[in-house]
Amino acid sequence: MAIAFDAVTGYTLSGTTSDTFAHTVTGANTILWVCAQTGSAGTPAISGVTYNGVSMTAAASSGVQTGSNANQRIFLYYLVGPATGAHNVVIS
Repeated sequence: MAIAFDAVTGYTLSGTTSDTFAHTVTGANTILWVCAQTGSAGTPAISGVTYNGVSMTAAASSGVQTGSNANQRIFLYYLVGPATGAHNVVIS
């Protein structure tokens, strides 16, 4: 079976303690990836991500150390076999 791209949902975090947006998963044998970036120096780290109330696994995080993006962090989370249909992603 080949790997196939299904869909992307773009969302700008509002800078609150958590943010929620809907994303639709379709198909079988799926994996859901969520990538989030902190907005500015001093922004707290992301403490977790859920999809349909199920905790996602932290895969990696990386810091940006130079330029106008200094001290920002990028976080990558995944969930194998997420529920299909439209459900909420919550980033805390």
